[in-house]
Amino acid sequence: MTRVPNQVLGLGSWTTMRRQMVMLALFLLFVGCGEGPITQRARLFRESFQRQVSVTELELWARGCLAKGVITEEGAPEAVRKLMRDADVSVLGDGDKQVVCFIYGSGFGHWGLAIGDSTYQCKLGDVQNHWTNGIWFWHQ
Repeated sequence: MTRVPNQVLGLGSWTTMRRQMVMLALFLLFVGCGEGPITQRARLFRESFQRQVSVTELELWARGCLAKGVITEEGAPEAVRKLMRDADVSVLGDGDKQVVCFIYGSGFGHWGLAIGDSTYQCKLGDVQNHWTNGIWFWHQ
């Protein structure tokens, strides 16, 4: 049987391949793979929402919805009405609290916004980011 050198097959030497794998592992360890697509979408959603929506108007609208027990566009800030068209917006129970929840996503992950009273601590999703006064962004 004739032995074909690794260089002919384009494989290089085992030492070179091991060195390259170690370098790749070190690179990934120290630099990381970056944020995943759901984390990125959740971050972009959070940044866009915070730029577009007044906290005071959002709180007043959400607290009104919670008092009525139903989601309504009445009294909603214009930016919230636009966002409601693309999201599932519901009054949900999160622990012992009722919250207004915006849910976005697909089978590969979900992200959204939860608005409760000023003492609300979000338990939705795997990652929660507090904005202010019982308003939380979350994703999973």
